[in-house]
Amino acid sequence: MSDLEAGRRRIARLASAVSQEATARSNDLLIEIEDTLDVLELTTDVLTGYEKSISKATAKLANAGCPLDPQGMLNTLLEKAAGNVNELYNDLIERRESARADDRLQDEDGLEDAFTSAIASAADLFNSLEDLRFVVAENDVSCDEEIADKAALFSDPDKLRAYLQAL
Repeated sequence: MSDLEAGRRRIARLASAVSQEATARSNDLLIEIEDTLDVLELTTDVLTGYEKSISKATAKLANAGCPLDPQGMLNTLLEKAAGNVNELYNDLIERRESARADDRLQDEDGLEDAFTSAIASAADLFNSLEDLRFVVAENDVSCDEEIADKAALFSDPDKLRAYLQAL
């Protein structure tokens, strides 16, 4: 066997090894893309479900008529939840930017769209949590004003007498 023939065989084996390694990385990348798409779809679905529930609760509590959070505990929990959702939102934006910058990824992979959907769902949930905080606070302020009006009524004997006679 000539040196030329041995060199060709060596190059062919090397090319085959490189091709197999590239194919393995390609398959691994495709699996990672599919896994990421699945996680993003699940994340979007969960965030959307929470957002719908929070929106329904907000609508029901809009005219509750009694103090909902007199100690401010609900406000604290909602504020913390909104902060966590905001962190997730920012993390998703960072990850989308990383995906955009990754030369191995293509538009057809669908990662950018999946990240964008998850980001939009996180933003919607954040806004719904803030709406609920506002409704609870507004309700409690209205109740406090109503209680203050009644307290003023009962502190003045003439007003109290007039109120009782009107019943």
